Amino acid sequence: MTYGLILALGIILYSIVIYALNIYTPGIGIQAIQWIIIFGLIYYGQIKYRDDYKNGVLSYSQALGFGVLIGLFASLIYALYFVILVKMIDPGYIEKLLQAMEQKMYEANKVSNEQIQTIMNMYRQKMTIGAMVLGSVLVMSLISFLVSLITSIFAKKEESPFSADEMNG
Repeated sequence: MTYGLILALGIILYSIVIYALNIYTPGIGIQAIQWIIIFGLIYYGQIKYRDDYKNGVLSYSQALGFGVLIGLFASLIYALYFVILVKMIDPGYIEKLLQAMEQKMYEANKVSNEQIQTIMNMYRQKMTIGAMVLGSVLVMSLISFLVSLITSIFAKKEESPFSADEMNG
């Protein structure tokens, strides 16, 4: 799945830049960049698959299925990257992420300090590497399905009901 690998590399590159900038809770503008990468690379993969392997013809369901496969494959590669990040590169990454989340909650000032502590204790118990890997695969698969629902509209190309011979006379 070449296109899944390309998408994974795009998401990993985005993640490396975010990590290098010490952004643990990106705002909507920064998240939009990731969405553009996902939309663009799934659509690119669908178009290339249609034109290079399906003779320029691709149904909506085929485009949808291929887009989901791209996302699933990308999520598995990203999960491997994430394990390497938290096990080898930065073993304190999850704790830094939790601290950034806690800080955001205090800054938002929408819940009491006791509620924040309760929430953070729950997160600390649940945010294991395994849970985060499984969550990222499931979420990326769902996202790729939702994105593919849209991109498949534009990637599909039905075969003409008229053959080339009929049109030439």
